Amino acid sequence: MKMVMSPWALLLVGMMGMGLQPTFAQTIQSSTRSVLGYINSDGKVQDRNRKVIGYFQSNGAVLDKSYQVIGYIQSNGTILDARRSALGYVRDDGLVQGSNRRTLGYVRRDGLVQDANRRAIGYFSGVRPEWVAAYFFFFRFY
Repeated sequence: MKMVMSPWALLLVGMMGMGLQPTFAQTIQSSTRSVLGYINSDGKVQDRNRKVIGYFQSNGAVLDKSYQVIGYIQSNGTILDARRSALGYVRDDGLVQGSNRRTLGYVRRDGLVQDANRRAIGYFSGVRPEWVAAYFFFFRFY
């Protein structure tokens, strides 16, 4: 049996053969499901017009569009500002808290983002929950 690959599959196989990894943008939406922006699997943050507005780096640094550090995300879910002072926390169960442990909201596994009163404030798909929490509750990308 002869296997036929689509042109897209051939492109992806060719990219990986050259050591290149494709990146796919995942969507961040408002509570009305309008697109707010995108976060690529490599951490690039884009606005709805695909203009780069920031970066999440694999070492935990959060950068603005000018590559200036605006914060950090630690592996335990702690969110820090640029001076490494705690801003808040993202728990494994999706609870987002400020540094005073006050509930700010929730990042649910089903893609719903809620405020502290459990009202929908947004949706996400295919994005790391700690990045979503940082996007909605801690950092403003401009």
